[in-house]
Amino acid sequence: MTTLRVVSPGLQTTVQDLGRPGHARSGVPLAGALDPLALAAANAAVGNPAGAAGLECVLRGPTLVGDAAWTIAVAGAGWTLGPLPVASGVPYTVRVGPGLRCWVAVAGGIEVPPVLASRSTDTLSGFGGQVLRVDDVLPLGADTGRRAVVAAGPALPDGEVVLRLTAGPHADRLRTAIDGARFVVGARSDRTGLRLDGDPLAHAGGDIATIGVVPGAVQLPPDGRPIVLLGNCQTTGGYPVVGVVCAADLRLAVQVRPGSAVRLMMTGMVQARELSAQAAD
Repeated sequence: MTTLRVVSPGLQTTVQDLGRPGHARSGVPLAGALDPLALAAANAAVGNPAGAAGLECVLRGPTLVGDAAWTIAVAGAGWTLGPLPVASGVPYTVRVGPGLRCWVAVAGGIEVPPVLASRSTDTLSGFGGQVLRVDDVLPLGADTGRRAVVAAGPALPDGEVVLRLTAGPHADRLRTAIDGARFVVGARSDRTGLRLDGDPLAHAGGDIATIGVVPGAVQLPPDGRPIVLLGNCQTTGGYPVVGVVCAADLRLAVQVRPGSAVRLMMTGMVQARELSAQAAD
């Protein structure tokens, strides 16, 4: 079995596949790659199934070295790399690219032990491992030998990022319009949510009964500064949900860096479905 050794872990590199769907009723988050389409694209390039486990990298990628020849592919915001063969014993450093994150696939897939049928690192609950550390060893599965060239995902715009959303169940609590509201991505953003700083949205306030939440939900805390939930979010929440970001734009939300400008724009349900269908093609 080929293995990869972590020479340098990068900033926050985790093993991710497509997550743990079906366990929300037990309080287990979905987790998995924050952009599953990007991971699937990288996997396709090296002949893996779409759900094979790879790496999710943030800002600074890891340096890896294999004990045998191995092949890598990387997908990020508006670009892909590979399939690229790497010789045995030669260190390779992953470049993240223009966005905040990229997804790395290695031919054969990373075969760390699964937890609840997934190899994903859940940074909220701690299931499935932890952020990579120096000298961690990653076992690889069997290489199919298949290779492909895949199209790049959506590119980040040069200016502000527009996130289109449909109305949430508590949109009537807003006292100022969310449509067109501008914010800046806060430094406390992570895999659980994009925290937006700026002028607060006025709202009716008050508590709500705890409800189930999903990635893309826009929560409104008492301070009026929205939180856009991402793929490793909790399964329930007690803040009002005033909107839900379209799946197509959620791919951009996971790529914006702290300090970046974000504008929220309302859209209709029909258009949101069309945008999501286009993103999946």
